[in-house]
Amino acid sequence: MDDPDIILDRYVFGDPGNWGRINDPVVGDLYSRQARAIDPAERKTAIIELQKRVLENAYYLPGLWWTRRVVHSTKVKNYVAPPNHYSNQKLQDVWLSED
Repeated sequence: MDDPDIILDRYVFGDPGNWGRINDPVVGDLYSRQARAIDPAERKTAIIELQKRVLENAYYLPGLWWTRRVVHSTKVKNYVAPPNHYSNQKLQDVWLSED
């Protein structure tokens, strides 16, 4: 779930998540390059270039939003705080003890 494609596809022309209808061939090329890159450093470089292009052209201005579950009760068992808000959403392994 931490793959950059999940977030970056919203800038690709023709993608259903591209609500702003961004049609920038440079962004499309950078997206394709990062998606095909095998070398992590090469992929990171393309992602950074894509992000700069998007922000410099004000295609998208990120706002702050975050959902985080914080467990305070000792009755909640087997809960592991996720590293991001995409992971551990189903909570299928979490249970409540009776004590």
